Amino acid sequence: MRIGDGSITYTRQGAADEGLFDPASGTVTVKVALAKLNALLPVGHAPLAPGAVLAGLRGQTFTAAVNAKTDIARGGTQYTIACGGPTGGGNNGGPGGNGNGNVEEVNGGGSIDGKRERFNLHANNGFGTSPSAGQIRYRDDGNGFEMVSDTIDTFTQNGSNEVVLTGTGHVGSTAVTFTVRVQDNGEPGTKDYFSIVIPGYPAAQGTLTQGNIEFHF
Repeated sequence: MRIGDGSITYTRQGAADEGLFDPASGTVTVKVALAKLNALLPVGHAPLAPGAVLAGLRGQTFTAAVNAKTDIARGGTQYTIACGGPTGGGNNGGPGGNGNGNVEEVNGGGSIDGKRERFNLHANNGFGTSPSAGQIRYRDDGNGFEMVSDTIDTFTQNGSNEVVLTGTGHVGSTAVTFTVRVQDNGEPGTKDYFSIVIPGYPAAQGTLTQGNIEFHF
């Protein structure tokens, strides 16, 4: 809550159910049961559902290991609720939490070809809407360019372990289109697969040499 002098106070609501630091992709994943979030809503508020956006929250994550890591998301950070069912296709058994096998979200990051080609991605399935939500960043150090997506126009699922994403982006000030294909082939993430095609630029593909890709069903 913002006070009259401009400062902000926070009300602690408890610990998350699960968390993960991924140094390879530079991401922090925090999981909280949807039922817990709904229990915190004011009386009469409609229940939250996948796709709802929460704003004005502060999240703090940390590890208890010898070389502890911490991360704090300041107030105003937005969180998009994703379906909390089991994740991972391929060797981990395919379809998960929604019972129909539809991939609702793809998250991941890492590299192929050593660390020469690196990527981070997050995409939500719009289920027929365009564009879908999310962003893709891809950097090719060998050829000296970086692509950042502006829109994700299609989200196509091929079986239980592959998703194809297409959209528009930019390399510097140059507008481009892209096609990204990713596979979640279970754990560890080095079994996963990433490919990208950007007309006019070198394509790249291969299994991950670092990082992880996760499908949320």
